Amino acid sequence: MNRADRVSQAHCKQAVKEKLESLYSLIEEHYSLALSCRVDYSLRGTRAGTALSRRKFGRVSIKPSENIIRLNLGMLQDPILHDDMVNDTVAHELAHIVCHHLHPKARGHNQWWRSIALTLGGTGKRTHDYDVSAHRIRKMKRFQYQCSNPQCAKDYELSAIRHNRVLRGASYYCAVCGEDHIIKTVEK
Repeated sequence: MNRADRVSQAHCKQAVKEKLESLYSLIEEHYSLALSCRVDYSLRGTRAGTALSRRKFGRVSIKPSENIIRLNLGMLQDPILHDDMVNDTVAHELAHIVCHHLHPKARGHNQWWRSIALTLGGTGKRTHDYDVSAHRIRKMKRFQYQCSNPQCAKDYELSAIRHNRVLRGASYYCAVCGEDHIIKTVEK
């Protein structure tokens, strides 16, 4: 995607701010809960958003610094994803914070969260189905390895992280035969 095709950062942040303000009013009306959040735009990769609600002294905080929504600015600036990000992802993440306030022991995408997400105008879906192929940060290099047991010789593809661990002396067990010190590079 060309930079000229992207939605400006200022427009994205303003749209999110306006959406949150309307959602805060809705939350106060439906749940008698006055809260605010800090929005962080540093999320990268294929995740659209995350939410964090901290507890202090056994109570959930209503301070914006304690309720944080992290959004993927790259996806937010994508003109195809922009409206869904503002309308659904923001509601989705804010529903996590509201759920944490109303049901402190509840986790994840349970029935309370779903009900709140739908009330806030979200879809209530657990994950997004956006085309994120343009938003992947990097494609990690893969390395070919093989079990050292001649009867097994199972092929493995290790990530760069595991490959570097092998170079520093780590070994992995074969999932098929259980042989230890099994990994050796495949010569091609």
